[in-house]
Amino acid sequence: MSVKKVVFPVDLAGSSYRIASRVRSTVEKLNAELHLVYVMETFKGYDTFFIPHRSLDLMEREDRSLAKRELEEFAEKYFEDFPGVKLVVLRGKPVKQILQYIVSEGIDMVIEASNDRTFLDRKIFGETAEKIARTSPVPVRTINPFEMGKYHLPAPYASHVLASHSH
Repeated sequence: MSVKKVVFPVDLAGSSYRIASRVRSTVEKLNAELHLVYVMETFKGYDTFFIPHRSLDLMEREDRSLAKRELEEFAEKYFEDFPGVKLVVLRGKPVKQILQYIVSEGIDMVIEASNDRTFLDRKIFGETAEKIARTSPVPVRTINPFEMGKYHLPAPYASHVLASHSH
C-alpha cells in the first residue's frame, strides 16, 4: 500500500510536542503529504447558561483564531522546512471530525500519540486516540509519548525518549 497523505491529529498539548519529531521522520521516510489537524470543541450545550448567544459566537470565533495561531506556531517549530504541510482547524467532536476528514481528504494513514492521560482523565475526557485507532478506515500508527526507546524527544522534552508501535 502506498501512503501519499498522512494526518497527524494535534492536541496542542504535551503529547503532540513529544512525538512531533518522530511524526516528521516517519512522514519524510514515506515521502508523503502531511496534514496537521486540530479539532476544537464547540460551545454547543453551553447555551443553557446565562451567556448571550452573541457572546458564544464571539468566543467560538476567538477560540478558532487562537487555535489557528497555535497550530501555525506548532508547525513553524517542528515542520518549518517541511514541504507542503496542510494546517486544518475543525470544530466539533474530535473523533467524528477526524474520521470525516480522513475520508473527505483521501488520507492514507493516521499518526497519533497514544493517550497519555491518567486513568481518571481518560474516563472524564474520553479516549480519542483509542477511538480513532479502533474505527479508522485507514491504518493508524500510534506513538507512545512516554515509552522508552531509541528516539529522542524534541526540546523541552529532550531528557525523555520514546518508541512507537503500529496498529
